[in-house]
Amino acid sequence: MDPGWCHPSVSIERSAIVTSVASDGSKDRPGVPGGARFGLQDLKNELEKRQAKKIPEISHQETPAQGEEEKNQQLDVKSSISRCGKVTFQLPLDAAPGLEERVCHLSWRSSALKETLRKLQVSLTLDPDTAHPRLALSEDGKCVRWDDARRSIPDHPKRFDSSRCVLAREGFTRGRHYWEVQVRQGSAWALGVAKASVARKGRVSVKPERGIWAVGRCGSQCQALASPSVPIALPEAPEVVGVYLDYEGGRVAFLDAQREAPMFAYPAARFGGEELLPLLCLGRGCCFRLCP
Repeated sequence: MDPGWCHPSVSIERSAIVTSVASDGSKDRPGVPGGARFGLQDLKNELEKRQAKKIPEISHQETPAQGEEEKNQQLDVKSSISRCGKVTFQLPLDAAPGLEERVCHLSWRSSALKETLRKLQVSLTLDPDTAHPRLALSEDGKCVRWDDARRSIPDHPKRFDSSRCVLAREGFTRGRHYWEVQVRQGSAWALGVAKASVARKGRVSVKPERGIWAVGRCGSQCQALASPSVPIALPEAPEVVGVYLDYEGGRVAFLDAQREAPMFAYPAARFGGEELLPLLCLGRGCCFRLCP
């Protein structure tokens, strides 16, 4: 499957979208349903609590000068995480005019934030029973690549038979999780999470309404595969994509892990207790590796 708009085996809804970035910290307007706020606000709150606990300890143990210096460093971390930009885009014609969606650009270079993500990181393996016949998996289940030759393998109820997709063995019904996917080759792909009930037979429609939250690339353009799709402005195509899932919070967010830059966060969703599985979709010549 050439993901998204690159191949007819997957249906992606597209519309003209205009993006603009502003540096002001204005609050969300009333009536915005959920918004595209970046899905790591809970991490920010967690770090703030951690810093609040550390500051008095440092002040007690160190000299006044040392304590003040360390306190300033802690506050700098909190301040960097609190800085937000605003991304607005044109909504569908049937939406109320003037609505804005807001994305909070957290500082991924914060050592405390990276430590938290590291603790949330999970190890994944791919499920061969779900892999399309044109996808070749490594023995350890960590790598998958497009294969021009369709493999002769038995059909399976869990197997994608039209769209070139594969799911991970590991699924989630609670908690917060983070994983990274290395894009080794290819300029047509999509990755994210899917409900366990996602259609396996016939053409897959990659959008939240069909139980899939993903970002993708076709040629030089990266997009969030929402309805409508949202262009993601990046200086270069991401080589390692990080995926953050907060099940109870209904959040799915993506970042360029190598450049430590946020990509996109979906508005809060209700997963309804259903298992969510990491999803990879490959276009011709594509190759993924799960990290670590």
